[in-house]
Amino acid sequence: MLPILIENELKVNPSSKTVDTKQVLLENLRSKLQDLSKKAQPISDKFLLQLIKHRRILVILDNLSEMSELTRQQIEVESADFNALIITSRTEKSINRIC
Repeated sequence: MLPILIENELKVNPSSKTVDTKQVLLENLRSKLQDLSKKAQPISDKFLLQLIKHRRILVILDNLSEMSELTRQQIEVESADFNALIITSRTEKSINRIC
């Protein structure tokens, strides 16, 4: 299992005309995974979703309570079907009835 740490605000692609909350989180995961792999070939949607589905990626959302409201709204955990997820927060916040 490969741990992917998200501890900062999610980056939104400026060229995107619409902000799909699921896509924002997936794009951030893809970017971090791409950095880890050090490969020039981009990671496909299908491959990324299979890694998530089969618990090959452990998503760690750190400092959730310190992120902006926009970022917290963009983290749509249920819709992305994450099977391996850790959330840390200083305060009790709720994301889609998960925590």
